[in-house]
Amino acid sequence: MKEFREKIDLIDEKILDLLIERFDLSIKIGSYKKINKLEIENLKREDEIAKSFPNLYKKNIENIYREIFKNSKHMQEKLFAYLDKNIVLIGMPGCGKTTLGEILSKKLKRDFFDTDKEFENLYGSPEEFIIREGLSKFRDIESEILRKFSKNKYGVISTGGGIVERKENLEILKDNSFVYYIDRDTDKLTLSGIQPSYKKDLYKLREKRENLYREFSDEIIKNNTDPQEAVGKLIESFNNDILVKARAGVL
Repeated sequence: MKEFREKIDLIDEKILDLLIERFDLSIKIGSYKKINKLEIENLKREDEIAKSFPNLYKKNIENIYREIFKNSKHMQEKLFAYLDKNIVLIGMPGCGKTTLGEILSKKLKRDFFDTDKEFENLYGSPEEFIIREGLSKFRDIESEILRKFSKNKYGVISTGGGIVERKENLEILKDNSFVYYIDRDTDKLTLSGIQPSYKKDLYKLREKRENLYREFSDEIIKNNTDPQEAVGKLIESFNNDILVKARAGVL
């Protein structure tokens, strides 16, 4: 009896490892289906697999597989809802949020939103608006735009560099978003479009905001070289986060 049980334990260990690998693949397939707008259920494939089973213990094996299919589909359904969250990019002015956001949205087939561009479309130059109406009014409108964009699903949102200066924005972002801090070395920041007062002391501005960027973000992505490389890191981080949550059963 002991010998039989030891053999069963070894077999069960292999089955467990393979089940984990299979569920991991189900999550990856689910992500692919979401991006490419494919249906979760594929009954034709399930039937084809069931027909391929050997005659030995056929009914027992089919019952086990049907349960695996059921669990895999349930995981993918939860994944689809989880992936509806927006991907939000925060970081210093000139760190590449808009560039990365545009690339990322195309790769993941998501809509792209830019809070800075939306402000400019509605009110014109941020610098002139701040001179005319004040910084507080600018921040009010910035939060309104963020709130509007955050109500969307399955989008990529590029935000203004100062979005972290209001705590209410943290609550807006955490409600329906994955937040990534795009971290570029200060001396590599592209200065085009930054308010003149900010250009004088980017190092102090970064010192002021660094902890806020980290507090707001779920992950940090370095962007000192090629934008495509940074987007690749972001997608890898995003997929790993999903896999970790799926394995923990918290999707």
